[in-house]
Amino acid sequence: MSDIKKIIREGILGKNLRLYTFLMGITIITGFMMLITFEYEDADSLAAWSLNFWDLLFKGKLDEFYEYTALNVHGAVHPNCGGNYLWLLPLCIWNLPLWVVHSIGGIVSIQNFWSICWSKMFLFILQIVTAHICGKICGMITSDKNRVLLTVLLVMASPEILVSVGYVGQDEIVYVCLFVAAFYYFLKGYWKRCYVMLVCCVTFCPIMLIPVLALLLLKEKRIYKLLIYITGTILPLFLFELCYKGDALYQSVKHTNDFVDMLHRMLTGSQFDTVLGAFSVVGVALCLLFFYCYMEQMPQDGNEEWHRKLVFLFALLFVMISFFMVDDFYRMFLYVPFLVVMLMTSGQDVGNNLFLFTILTYGRMFQVCRGSYPKSMNTCYVMRNSWITLLCDRLGSTRYLADPEHCTCLWAYVYSYGKLLEVLNLLVETCLVGVVVILFVMNRCGYQKQYKSMFRENVVLTICIACMPVVLLGYYVMLLH
Repeated sequence: MSDIKKIIREGILGKNLRLYTFLMGITIITGFMMLITFEYEDADSLAAWSLNFWDLLFKGKLDEFYEYTALNVHGAVHPNCGGNYLWLLPLCIWNLPLWVVHSIGGIVSIQNFWSICWSKMFLFILQIVTAHICGKICGMITSDKNRVLLTVLLVMASPEILVSVGYVGQDEIVYVCLFVAAFYYFLKGYWKRCYVMLVCCVTFCPIMLIPVLALLLLKEKRIYKLLIYITGTILPLFLFELCYKGDALYQSVKHTNDFVDMLHRMLTGSQFDTVLGAFSVVGVALCLLFFYCYMEQMPQDGNEEWHRKLVFLFALLFVMISFFMVDDFYRMFLYVPFLVVMLMTSGQDVGNNLFLFTILTYGRMFQVCRGSYPKSMNTCYVMRNSWITLLCDRLGSTRYLADPEHCTCLWAYVYSYGKLLEVLNLLVETCLVGVVVILFVMNRCGYQKQYKSMFRENVVLTICIACMPVVLLGYYVMLLH
């Protein structure tokens, strides 16, 4: 935090500082309100399973984790933990005080306001940490303090991240934060710290093996060492499989979050048939990207141009993962941190980049959340026995009492447009592809042409930040009406 504090103390930003402070305040309030308003089913299950871990650890019975989880002692919504429970470990550590309070107080179910808030707070803190590290990466590449603070603000205010963290309470921000930290250590030359983060990334989410492999190919050219590094990243997963190979219950649930299935969807989603057979556009792109990473020689001393090239490379890679591999609305933000850093460290005008980024991030949110109807922004996913349900009762609103199919979803108003929705959706998806292409073309390394700003930076920034609070306000109106 010292670099950003120094910027603020120096007063370099003048009038912009007041605007950024105001917008950051709005963003933090929005994130906090989402934190204390929503109780999506995933948040319940993650908190319950983390308590299961401590129940069994202190009894020396971790080998019975899946049998114990199936008993649903702590009130999880899902019948069992999907896949191995290694991805739960960061949340387990955070929820140790919660387990102590539950044990001392005789509290069994986690379905109460304070337990869920405490569990979700971990994700909110990691969002702040991710934004801070992105700001530090930006500061390594550019001396423009304005862009450094913009990076932090945009990552914090991303509607896609706010939905994942504040609404769903999913753990995607954990491994994204770890990879951003690994990338920062890589740029700084702290390889041991970087590698530890990379191992944790793959352990907590096998999807991250793709960007991790790209980073390893950039670092190491000797095949035998490369194989050692790759083996090290997947070793925890392999050991876990060995420990639970005889657990029939684990074997039946481990395919719930199957990396192979996600990769298959990614490759076949961009599949084309030719006379020579079918091929995957994304598969070809990944092969080319990995080959480039392996052939690219790292300079002895990292320079700004090299750092920009790496940021561009991983922004492209995460866009491919986010747009082709995953379709869950709580995973749609994977590309945001690196894309924001790319936009803020390129030579292009900030106003133009902000305008295109706003279209992309809200268009993406519209497209993915529409596809996940009726689970996204649904009135049934509010904190039970909390201030929001008390307010609903006082105002006579019962929208939160029904199941997802019979509650009201914010996107239901869009569905009422019928065929017009199909045209709107096609328009949005076309614009998203166009915006992505434009952003990567005009922000790529070595692109000389500078486009004159068509938009006032502060106006576009205010609109970008203000949209999510407006969406949340619309949700409250719908819930309480």
